[in-house]
Amino acid sequence: VNMTVGTGNVTVGEADGTGNILAKGGDVTIDVQKKGDVTVTTSIVSDKGSVSVKSKQGKIKVGYNKDNDTIYAWQNVELAVETGTIEVNGTTRTKTGDITVEALNKDDSQNIVIGHNGKLDSGRDLTLHTYNGGIAVTDSTLAKRNLKITIDNRGDIDFARDITVNGNIAATINNGNVLIGKKVKSNSGNIDILTKNGEKQLEDFDIEDALRVFRAAQLWLHSVSLRACSASTRTCSP
Repeated sequence: VNMTVGTGNVTVGEADGTGNILAKGGDVTIDVQKKGDVTVTTSIVSDKGSVSVKSKQGKIKVGYNKDNDTIYAWQNVELAVETGTIEVNGTTRTKTGDITVEALNKDDSQNIVIGHNGKLDSGRDLTLHTYNGGIAVTDSTLAKRNLKITIDNRGDIDFARDITVNGNIAATINNGNVLIGKKVKSNSGNIDILTKNGEKQLEDFDIEDALRVFRAAQLWLHSVSLRACSASTRTCSP
């Protein structure tokens, strides 16, 4: 299913729940090449492929399906606005692929808005990229492998829940703070947090593993020091 619009709005579904897009074995692409909004009222489903919703200038609104997935793809989901905002008020989910959400708007203070019923549930990687606006990592932002958050200009990143991924966690801000209020863990990757003009704040951060390593290093250095003293002067004591 491929829909390309020069200028104009695209609406999928009616308020009464009728109308949707289902691609069996293929991809779904909605591309507004100049200016226009895309609103997904009911659902877009690709049972074996990917879903891409893009607008050069405008808004993308995903919602308001509380009980089922608003956007579902077996592979990847891309939501992208070159100049505009993205509002997620329903569930966007992938089975095996990535979710990428990118909204870059210099004139708006909040480029990506995840509403009360909104959820991004990625079967692999989750990438959030904004120009302005904070991102809260909660039960509404889920990734199984890599989690990447980039704020080009201004906004905070709040890790408000325990996070465990099997890949990398990367958070980059130009102007803003990073608040880590819970446990952030990567089973087999790296954790990179960079704020160019801001602070990293740790509140109730679980650092038990780091403390165990630190204490073990202290004991090892103390043992080496005692052995060296015993061998040379026989006068050192703990």
